[in-house]
Amino acid sequence: MSGQNTKDYIQLLEDRVKGCNEVITDQQQKIEELQKENTKLKEQLKELENLIKPCLDVNTSDEFETASYFQSFVEEVDKLLTK
Repeated sequence: MSGQNTKDYIQLLEDRVKGCNEVITDQQQKIEELQKENTKLKEQLKELENLIKPCLDVNTSDEFETASYFQSFVEEVDKLLTK
């Protein structure tokens, strides 16, 4: 290889490394965003589970009371989803 060819090849390799490093940085940022979103979703799921448990424990024959409880449940879910 001539001196110029060697320099060109080295430049090509350096450009490839730079491109790979940019891809790695972008992927790391996406991973961080997904981890944050995952944590938030886990928290929302836990809150929803806590809301559902009492609903499942309601033992009543009063349809109005059940409907009222369900309406409260739906409102709480809406609040969680709009956070």
